[in-house]
Amino acid sequence: GFGLSAEWKGFDINILFQGIYMEKRKKDRIWYLECLRVLAMLSVISFHVSKTALSDFSFSLFTSSCLLCVRNLVHYAVPIFFMISGALLLNPNKNLSIERLCKHYLIKYLLITVLFGGVYSCLEQIFDKKTISWPVIRSGIDNMIHGDSWAHMWYMYTLIWVMMLLPVLRLIVYKFKKEEIKYTIVVIMMFVSFTGIINAYSSRELGITYPINFIYCFYMLVGYWIHNNVFKFKEKTSIIILVVIIFVLCALAFMDIYNVITCEPWIGNQSPLIVLYSILIFNLGHLKIKERAENKIIKNIVTSLSENSFLIYLLHMFWINILYKWINFNPFSFNPFIGFITIFLLVLLLSYVSSLLVKKIPIINKLF
Repeated sequence: GFGLSAEWKGFDINILFQGIYMEKRKKDRIWYLECLRVLAMLSVISFHVSKTALSDFSFSLFTSSCLLCVRNLVHYAVPIFFMISGALLLNPNKNLSIERLCKHYLIKYLLITVLFGGVYSCLEQIFDKKTISWPVIRSGIDNMIHGDSWAHMWYMYTLIWVMMLLPVLRLIVYKFKKEEIKYTIVVIMMFVSFTGIINAYSSRELGITYPINFIYCFYMLVGYWIHNNVFKFKEKTSIIILVVIIFVLCALAFMDIYNVITCEPWIGNQSPLIVLYSILIFNLGHLKIKERAENKIIKNIVTSLSENSFLIYLLHMFWINILYKWINFNPFSFNPFIGFITIFLLVLLLSYVSSLLVKKIPIINKLF
């Protein structure tokens, strides 16, 4: 029958945490994935530093265009995260039973979402209402439950949903032949990506709809397929197309600021432009980054940033909000370029140091 195993009966919280998070760190890490993870993490910080600055401060049209260029150009970050997850988790030979999936991933991500999403939602309510009371806290908790936390926390809600589908995705990579893989790529590129563009420029949306999170399942599959050489773009082809996309993304930013066209339909993670852009960057990383850096300092920096990238992601918006909104720090007032570099490095440093400190907090450290 369908019953709980002995492991799940009569457990206390310490046994639960041990069962979920005792997994040892792997010695043989895949270097190109480590580098891509660090790139994606740095890009997320760049994305929110520029995007939040655009909403919190006033700039000249040229400076606004440059900041929007940065936001557009680093939009591959979250797709890269999902492709890395796909490369690592969709291997049919990986031991990943339903019980292991629940204990090592779903419960972990759910606890992290409740903890960080709840704290951020409550902080938002406290600073908005300028008081601490039970109704304010309750409102923050309610917002967290309904996914209305700080903007970057959407990733955690999506990650939980995608992880729930992990057994289905693993079955797909195990069963699909080349023809079915090609069909899947064409259908998702033509339907999921282009549907959003069509809806953006139409007076009415198409009747056929799809779950928005499905695109992240697609990124997981593509990450596995590229990692295992099921398909790949040639290096020269990738570079040429990337140069064209980079030019288009910058042009869209300037045209948006100067009110020629809105770039938003072309910038979402499901847009055909960002889908292709993200896949090509992952593909280039797979092709070009083969061996670990010989320089010990670079190797140690990349390894440490990679190991802490998840916590840095969770914490970076806290520091951006502290600096921008709560102490009104405007690094762009003197020189926008120097200001961007300053705030980027400051947020990275604060997020990295705080991630190391969080890992020292009892019980919470077992989540990471």
